Amino acid sequence: MGRASNDRFLGRMDGRVGVGHAGSDEADCTVNLAVARRATPAGAAIVATLATPSALHVPFLVCTPAGDLVRPATVLVNQTGLITPEMVAYTRGPVQFGVAEAVFGAPMIKQLSPFLVGEMLFLVALHLPIELARTTPSWPTEERLRTSARMATRQALEHAMEGLPFGAVVPVYPPGPPVRSVRVGSR
Repeated sequence: MGRASNDRFLGRMDGRVGVGHAGSDEADCTVNLAVARRATPAGAAIVATLATPSALHVPFLVCTPAGDLVRPATVLVNQTGLITPEMVAYTRGPVQFGVAEAVFGAPMIKQLSPFLVGEMLFLVALHLPIELARTTPSWPTEERLRTSARMATRQALEHAMEGLPFGAVVPVYPPGPPVRSVRVGSR
């Protein structure tokens, strides 16, 4: 019963797209988001994006500031291009962390079982103002970019997921006991 419900949900989710826009002036951010299920043609296309970088558009997996991979796995590519060290710093720093906050903190994602979260893939293609390529990174600019990326990604995610029955999703496996990490010292 649970697996059939999850399969229907994942089938309805696969191939959805959304767009979001936030910010103004130098912190303007437009996000195009694609949602896919692993082991489907849409999922294969997202994974293929990682394997086919171009000279200025290098996709990468989104991580938190602590270096943890965001779940659902999210591929980020800057459509503007990584044309200067400043643009690389903005994309790899505040923009990536804004996207991570949006995906990790999305209420619709928090409602899903770990199985469903593990089955999902996101592709985030974003566009930033070209003027950033000539702007020295500063705290106010970085904070505005992080906020814009978070808001635009959240909006794109909401557009992509609208109409899905989040309350009806049934966990496939009951949660197991908490795992304790024990450090064993050597003598």
